[in-house]
Amino acid sequence: MRQVGRRTNPLIFQTNRNQLERQSKKKRELQFI
Repeated sequence: MRQVGRRTNPLIFQTNRNQLERQSKKKRELQFI
């Protein structure tokens, strides 16, 4: 699985990371509220 992920386009990997960061930020905001 990991090897296949490395072969995939790095751009897709970046978008996935950005989505994860957005989710974590939303969770933090919810916790503060």
